[in-house]
Amino acid sequence: MDVIDDHWFAAPVEAICTMDQSLELKVQRAATVKIRAVYDDGVPVTGLGEVCEAANAVMTRGKAAVSRNYSFALSFSLSTEGTAEIPKVPAEMALVFTLACKRSGYSKSIHRIDAAQIVSGQELVLVAFRSPEAGGLRVTFGETQVPGDCTLILEPAVGAASTFPLREAYTSSWDSGSLRSGQSYRVSVTGPLAGRSEWVTVPSGQTVEIVVALKPSGGAKLRILDPGGKPIANGCAVIGSRLVSYSQGKPRLGAGNVSDETGNVHLTGLPPGNIELSVEAWGFELSRVSVQIKSGEDTDLGDVVLHRAKGEITVILTGMSSGQRYRVGVGQRFSSYVVVPPPIVDGETYVLRGLPCRQYVVAVTLESGGMVVSREVELTDWSSAQTVYVDVSELKP
Repeated sequence: MDVIDDHWFAAPVEAICTMDQSLELKVQRAATVKIRAVYDDGVPVTGLGEVCEAANAVMTRGKAAVSRNYSFALSFSLSTEGTAEIPKVPAEMALVFTLACKRSGYSKSIHRIDAAQIVSGQELVLVAFRSPEAGGLRVTFGETQVPGDCTLILEPAVGAASTFPLREAYTSSWDSGSLRSGQSYRVSVTGPLAGRSEWVTVPSGQTVEIVVALKPSGGAKLRILDPGGKPIANGCAVIGSRLVSYSQGKPRLGAGNVSDETGNVHLTGLPPGNIELSVEAWGFELSRVSVQIKSGEDTDLGDVVLHRAKGEITVILTGMSSGQRYRVGVGQRFSSYVVVPPPIVDGETYVLRGLPCRQYVVAVTLESGGMVVSREVELTDWSSAQTVYVDVSELKP
């Protein structure tokens, strides 16, 4: 629900509504905010930025980790002069502006702006300062022109990989922007032409230049099975350590990465050489497989057996109303519930089992619907069982 008026802002209400239920929508003054972003040497900051309610931006070691349950958040684009005009910004709450800062030597720039500083039409100047901890990568592809349907994968030695489509603007080179210094990274390119770099450590305040030599790509075939030898449909295989998102138990990937009813997967566009594939399926733990890829050929990996996931989340409800029943769901951020529909719980404890190790959102609402309260929790190989306390005292019929 939105308020169609540039002078007012309405905080959204996260709720599951029933037929006869009414919701209260609170509005507050809004302003059109003009910002000018520059680096500490006066060069304009360009690219994307974000602004959200300050109450939901948690500062950790000087960086902002923003909760997904914010009442206000949006993205904006800075011009080549480093300026942006953002309409309908709430003027009665403190805000946090985050600048991406793709320039080498600079990390994300976080700026807290109090409500008193937000005046409609008045320009805010945000200065991004050099970070001694940031470095970067500049990737070139030699004399080869990269086809527009290629993808670059940036894989850190620790953590999940990120993917970037190589559109026409990146045909000769690609810049990573700010990366954590001291961390090692590897770059892969997939598509009709593919290649892979060696591991490179990013030094503080410097940009490392690497060349990824592109050659005709190869492919790999495999079949995903459970421990009993039964084929697993909707399993998936990806290069490197990419984190796969799921929606209702199905991976959100292209068809070529997802197994069919017979468990078969056929990957194409892989870089020649020795690579590692991550193979997984919902309800099963991740398996990593090494494979030697040859240009223009498919390598048959045979059967890959996945073991059942043993992750467990215990949800304990506090502040329950007498005689009230609740629904508990679990899902990944920005995707739907894993348990569909969420089960009805009339006690204070509910246990979710058979979850693979990854980050989850636990959400609770009344059986009849209404507001949702949620908490985030992460299952890892070292801590596959977690307990989450959720205060439901604010949930009213």
